[in-house]
Amino acid sequence: MSVLPDPRGSRAVLVGTSRYERLEQLPAVSNNLRALSGLLSGPLSLQLPPQHVTVVENAAAAHTVVGAVRRAAAEATDTLVVYFAGHGLIEQDALSLALPHTEFGHVETSLPFEWLRQVLLMDSNAERHVVILDCCYSGLALGRMNASTGFAEQAAVEGSYLLAAAAETRTALAPVGDTYTAFTGTLLDTLNHGIPGGPALLDLGTIYRHLYRTMRARGHPVPQARDRNSGAQVALGRNHAKLPAPLAATPSAATPSSAATPPAAAPSPGAQPGAEAAWHARPDPGRRSPEEADAERARDNAPISVEAVETGPWKPATYSFTARTGHWARERGR
Repeated sequence: MSVLPDPRGSRAVLVGTSRYERLEQLPAVSNNLRALSGLLSGPLSLQLPPQHVTVVENAAAAHTVVGAVRRAAAEATDTLVVYFAGHGLIEQDALSLALPHTEFGHVETSLPFEWLRQVLLMDSNAERHVVILDCCYSGLALGRMNASTGFAEQAAVEGSYLLAAAAETRTALAPVGDTYTAFTGTLLDTLNHGIPGGPALLDLGTIYRHLYRTMRARGHPVPQARDRNSGAQVALGRNHAKLPAPLAATPSAATPSSAATPPAAAPSPGAQPGAEAAWHARPDPGRRSPEEADAERARDNAPISVEAVETGPWKPATYSFTARTGHWARERGR
């Protein structure tokens, strides 16, 4: 069963490196951090208090990041979210996160992921952990990775859910001209706009499957995920694609002033005794009296009144059509 974390007992640490001295610059990472921070604090996602979201951008040293994660891990009692965006390296057959001063072949200049993993294992009071890694790799780095284990398995933490963008090229990580990196941009779009036909809560398992299908359709490297102790049931927000169904239009009942009165019809065979005699007793049966004809002409010549009906403050039918059209336009326009 999907569960939405309690904002009071949850924390998020968002780490990113956009500027490098010796590696390719990743300006989109700055946009990632701002957008994700606002989203996690807003009504579309976890609604975390702003003081529960820590952003560490372009950290000068590894201990700055480790310290921020350790403090959040000690404070969190429900869910701890740890996110990193930037270059990822394989140093001595282990994952390292690149910092501004990182150099290839100098492990002391980067942040070994194992350090963060140990904090989550040993120092965390959180019941659940969500680890999101948006990293890119060169072909050489992937070649040094144990193919039978895979990136996500190396980084997995017991009692957590790991969602990783194991991009093989730098272009896949941050396409030229895009505001966000490919993986985080798709994640933000999913949380902001929802998944049509998806569940009411967007748990990590549902998000992962949607990201996998979407990124594969766009030709991007597909993400990886690992689940420990039902971490896939942790929700990152509500599904905003599940809008209320449009209200069905109900025809208004005819009123004596607007509905035409049909001419009297002869009673059918088998009607009650006396009905036929009463009908024949009418003057000129089957025809309208002059008074009836005058009244009908007056009704026919009367001006027509049209009443506008409000279906609600959000106009469900119009809003539903607009939201769906916008969604498909975004999907097709990418």
